[in-house]
Amino acid sequence: MSSEQIPSALSAFVTHQQRAAGEILFVEGDEPEGIYIVESGTVDLFFASRHGAVKPLRSVAAGQILGLSALVMAGTHDSSAITRTDCSVSFIARDDFLNALDADPAVWFSVLSILSRHVNDAYDEMRWRSRRTLSHALAQ
Repeated sequence: MSSEQIPSALSAFVTHQQRAAGEILFVEGDEPEGIYIVESGTVDLFFASRHGAVKPLRSVAAGQILGLSALVMAGTHDSSAITRTDCSVSFIARDDFLNALDADPAVWFSVLSILSRHVNDAYDEMRWRSRRTLSHALAQ
C-alpha cells in the first residue's frame, strides 16, 4: 500500500510522538482518541477471535494511517495496535479531526479517498487469500 497523505487542513493539529517497541497505540473495542500516522517503524495489528485468542491481523509501516475508520464511523477500534519496533508517529486528536471535517468539506473528500483505498486493499487481500486457498485445494 502506498503512503497516505493527510489533508493539509489537518497539519496544524498534528503532534509528533516517539513510541518504543511494544507500546500499545490503541486497543480493540476502545473508542478512538484520534488517528495515528506511522512516520517510521512498524506497527502490528491484532484482533481477538470469538474464543478470546489474540490473532495477528497485519503489520503496517511508514505512511499508513491507523484508526481512521473507527473515528469517522463513531465506532470502536476493530483491532489493537502495538508497535513492533521503535516508531515515530503523528497523532491528531479526535475533536481536532472532527472539527476540521466540519470546517472544510475538502477534508471529507480526502478522507473518503483514503477509506476507499482501504476497502479496495481489503478486497485485494481477500481475493489473494481465496485464490491461494483454491490453488492449495486443487493441488491436493
